Amino acid sequence: MPSVWLVDLIYNEISYIHPDWWTNVPKLGIIYLRHNFIKSINLNSIPKSISQFDIAVNHLHHIPSLDAVHKHIPLRRRTFDMSRCNLTDIPFSFRVDTPLALILDYNDIHEFSDFLATSIEPNTYMNQASLRSNPLICSCKLRWLKLQHELQKWYIVDTCEDVVHGRVQRFHDIPLSYFLCIHNDSRICDAHCTCLGPSEADDILPTYVMCISQGLTEVPQLISLSAITLDMQDNVFHVLTFPLTGKVRLLKFLYLRKCQINEISPSAFHE
Repeated sequence: MPSVWLVDLIYNEISYIHPDWWTNVPKLGIIYLRHNFIKSINLNSIPKSISQFDIAVNHLHHIPSLDAVHKHIPLRRRTFDMSRCNLTDIPFSFRVDTPLALILDYNDIHEFSDFLATSIEPNTYMNQASLRSNPLICSCKLRWLKLQHELQKWYIVDTCEDVVHGRVQRFHDIPLSYFLCIHNDSRICDAHCTCLGPSEADDILPTYVMCISQGLTEVPQLISLSAITLDMQDNVFHVLTFPLTGKVRLLKFLYLRKCQINEISPSAFHE
């Protein structure tokens, strides 16, 4: 069927598409496959002629790597709709020479890297990926997106979980200083605390230390020397001595709400 340009296969029971099938429709421009039972598909087999590929509401979970570079294609945006496909990650990099719109809304993606890399100047074409309504976590693994404001035009993200407060917020409302990852090294983090830093690397020390609601009666001795924020709310100190003065020289923010403090020692905060 060499002249077919649009195929609508919505609401069927398709579970697999053979890679060779595409050769039967060489001029296919639009295909709708949403609401089927497709579990896997080889995106590299899709012909260059397709400008709109809708495979939303299927059971993909995982997409094989897509690394083909399509050259000499008319400059029109290609749209891949993979929303509501139970995807948990984005393991591929798109390297294309044509504008690309990728729709990944309503999946189960927690984090992603900069996968809209292009083989030519990135500002030449309007690449865009939508990741609305995914359970994204704004940890240090998404810090790259917060840092590069220009890339926020490429990646559409509405909300994600603030790891410091443990609640979902608008992406743009979460400050860069909260894009942190947990450090579990017992040598630098007290067992009663949660330590967070801007990187998971062992040589990057945590900057945010939380020891909230731990029933502490004294300040833990094992506090990261690189700590900028120390949150010890809801403990039982009574007399505040703060023996760490002089050790945590980078400390800027200290939270001691609801700690039943009735006396501040004269030596507290003394260098």
